[in-house]
Amino acid sequence: MSDIEGRVGQLEADGERKKTGGSNQLIMNENEIEVWTPTIVMERFIRPCFAELFGTMLFVFVGSMSGLATASDQALSVLVAALAHGFAIAMLIAGIGAPSGGHFNPCVTIGVYMGGAMNLIMGCLYIISQLIGAICGSALVLAVLTTEQFDSINGGATLLGEGIATDKAIGCEWILTMILVSTVLQAAVETKSSNLAPLAIGLAVLVDILAGATISGASMNPARSFGPAVVAGIWDDHWVYWVGPPAGAICSGLVYRLLLASPDKRWILKED
Repeated sequence: MSDIEGRVGQLEADGERKKTGGSNQLIMNENEIEVWTPTIVMERFIRPCFAELFGTMLFVFVGSMSGLATASDQALSVLVAALAHGFAIAMLIAGIGAPSGGHFNPCVTIGVYMGGAMNLIMGCLYIISQLIGAICGSALVLAVLTTEQFDSINGGATLLGEGIATDKAIGCEWILTMILVSTVLQAAVETKSSNLAPLAIGLAVLVDILAGATISGASMNPARSFGPAVVAGIWDDHWVYWVGPPAGAICSGLVYRLLLASPDKRWILKED
């Protein structure tokens, strides 16, 4: 995600775009209609959407499988989950994220859209791809584990801590997702060429899980919760992960566009 906006900017580029080759010659002007060749469709839609599907699938697989490393000490179990998710997302962003920007999370996509770095259509396609990828990742977990192992980790589902009310869990997810999406916006959207973005985002996930795993499950990612819920059939308080994290992402996007963005991206008090 070190160039999360660069890829999207390429997909949305205005002005002149010239493709040589007989009848496929294409110059983008406001009064002309773009000809969508198979190559253009591949680069603009199929490649980035598949990257989101594939990356989310692997993320859900690794995150769910880390639940097998259980321990009698709850703190140690949380640490294992935090390390697995944090390192996995950093690795996947760096290794697979180039075609799409490496979101692998509907809330990151919402935040990037709010930050003005992608259009609504691509945002919707990304989220659909992420949800499909999450189901595939959870299905892989089911395929490689025995029934007893799969049941022991609840299929990788994210669940509220024991005795935690849903309003507390929503608030926790809200704040944790704000931390994550704000990190994405500052490290990858505002600073386009930062090679440290994957590390910063991975650390944000790690820290969030350490802080909130025992309260809300520290999902921060509706897709991460959705895939295991579908495959394992565990829907306990699942709606929490479709309220808290998106709310946090929207708040992060608003704060960024109103106060933290550079003048060319800010909604108010722009430079003349």
